[in-house]
Amino acid sequence: MSRRVAEATEARQLADDFPNGKCVSQWVANRPRISIRHAQRLVVKRASASTPDAVMDYNNNLKSVLDKSDLLDKPERLWNCDETGVCPQGRGRERVICPKGLRANVQRSDDRENVGITACVSASGFTSSWASTRNGIGWRKQRRALVVP
Repeated sequence: MSRRVAEATEARQLADDFPNGKCVSQWVANRPRISIRHAQRLVVKRASASTPDAVMDYNNNLKSVLDKSDLLDKPERLWNCDETGVCPQGRGRERVICPKGLRANVQRSDDRENVGITACVSASGFTSSWASTRNGIGWRKQRRALVVP
């Protein structure tokens, strides 16, 4: 890849002994704690990390923060805004270098057509209308087109 970049930019000529795929394979082979694997979708990893213990710890921490902030009885002041990107996932068979024993998680798009969606909801149940952003359109133009209740 680096050789292709250098050749495309014609910045300088690469030496014949420039690191190649064999060099990377040897580097990985000399490190017993590293391996090359096929990447796993990020959604799968998130689902496997949501163990009952992790969820219980999160809820306990959240309750203590809400108690300290005096927000337990004020649900209208608690909002959750979440933004997510929507894009084609491609084939998902990328090979990546990662530590042994850990999954290789990669999320990427093969093209530049991405859409971001933002939604907000309060703990009392009030929701605002969702907003979307598209690649290539300025935020101000999109904002004018939004319909907010």
